[in-house]
Amino acid sequence: MLRRALSSWGMTTQATAKDYPINRLATAEEMARVVMWLSSDDATIMVGTDIDATGGYLTK
Repeated sequence: MLRRALSSWGMTTQATAKDYPINRLATAEEMARVVMWLSSDDATIMVGTDIDATGGYLTK
């Protein structure tokens, strides 16, 4: 979905990745791991907070 949106805006994933501190876009598997962790018993202490799973984009 992201690639299709970027393409419609005349952008590439490589160019977009340069805007991220980690110099790449997150993979679907990486995002799924965040969701799985948040859904697990290991995250029971997490209440009312945002998780920045953007590869550091929001820290710019």
